[in-house]
Amino acid sequence: MTDRNGGGSRLDAFWRLVRLAASAVATSLPLGMLSFVIALLVWVAITNEENPSIRRTLVQEIPVEQVNVPRSLLPTDVTPSKVTIIVSGPRNTVNDVRPEDVSARVDLSRADDEVAGSREGVVERPVRVEVRRRGVRAEPSPEMIKVTVERQERRSVSVCVDKVDVPPPGFSIEEPVTVDPAEVVITGPRRNIETVECAAAALRLTGLTVSVSSQTPLEARDASGRAIGGVTVQPATATVTARVRQDLFPKQVVIDVRLSGRPALGYSITGIRPEPAVATIVGPLEAVRGISSVATEVIDIEGARSDIVRAVSLQIPPGISSGERRTVVTIGLQPVRAPGSIGVTPRVANIGAGLTVTVSTPAVAVLVSGPLAEVLALKPADVIVTVDAAGLGPGTYRLEPKVTVPPGVALESATPDRVEIVMGPAR
Repeated sequence: MTDRNGGGSRLDAFWRLVRLAASAVATSLPLGMLSFVIALLVWVAITNEENPSIRRTLVQEIPVEQVNVPRSLLPTDVTPSKVTIIVSGPRNTVNDVRPEDVSARVDLSRADDEVAGSREGVVERPVRVEVRRRGVRAEPSPEMIKVTVERQERRSVSVCVDKVDVPPPGFSIEEPVTVDPAEVVITGPRRNIETVECAAAALRLTGLTVSVSSQTPLEARDASGRAIGGVTVQPATATVTARVRQDLFPKQVVIDVRLSGRPALGYSITGIRPEPAVATIVGPLEAVRGISSVATEVIDIEGARSDIVRAVSLQIPPGISSGERRTVVTIGLQPVRAPGSIGVTPRVANIGAGLTVTVSTPAVAVLVSGPLAEVLALKPADVIVTVDAAGLGPGTYRLEPKVTVPPGVALESATPDRVEIVMGPAR
């Protein structure tokens, strides 16, 4: 409250002086001017007490910008490149100053006169500081900086293409890759442009599957491919044209024989053999990658009873070519061997004179194997089971039977393995 009242009394005194000065001007000009000066001094004192002037050093240094650089020169070193800024003025305004409100510049106009035709020279210039805040003054530290300038030179270099990465599998870049223009002009200090081998245009091949023609930035590079700074390339871009070719890949795949129908009853397939057994296909990588076999046209084997030999075409997928268009297929067939059983009444041979025989074993189970059709067609009359009674007198005997089966049928076993007969005198 005291400060407020004090400020109010000082303002009241100031306005009284203003009114006094106005009255004095009306009566006497010298007295009026004196009163006005006294009033102004009071106002300055009041203002300075309310918002005093201060000095503050910005925490962040400000980079120095070079302006009005002659076209024939290139700044290569600025010492120092940043300056400390001290701002002064009303406290409220100075405290609001930020580094982005301040700019520092050096004017390099007429620097070419100071270099006087030399390739390189050093000029000293004062730092000019601007603050985007009303009523704030700024002082740089240091106030003077040294700028090294080099005379820019020009020469023509060729445009080269830097192929980055590789194209996807199955694709390649046709040579040559063309650029337009083939030559450009580079500008810069002699020590820089003398190391430039070419202006490189980077061509990225990753994922490239179609031909391209595009504007590409150019970069000055030395013979090792390193970028050279401080060099300007004109024009800054070139049109790079690259033709992409889809490569063809060979691949060997098996031949898949396709059949329809079934052999005759009692026959089975023993083997299928194509000749050749593999085919070489040629096509784009993505197309041949998923192919493991090629099929033949369908061969009908319905009701077949003997081997089949047939020349058939291969079904080559679209977009794929092959040197093998046909193959010869051999299909082996043979009768199916199956087991079978049949009951047969045994016979007695070589019965002695005056004797009779009674067969106690009514039937023998004969187990056979052979072609299914023949086994299925087998009848009891086709199988002969006999026992030999030669030299035997009256009595009971267990004799081993002899079993005879038709040709093509194999005897596996006979059960029982003994046939019981009873021999006695004839009545």
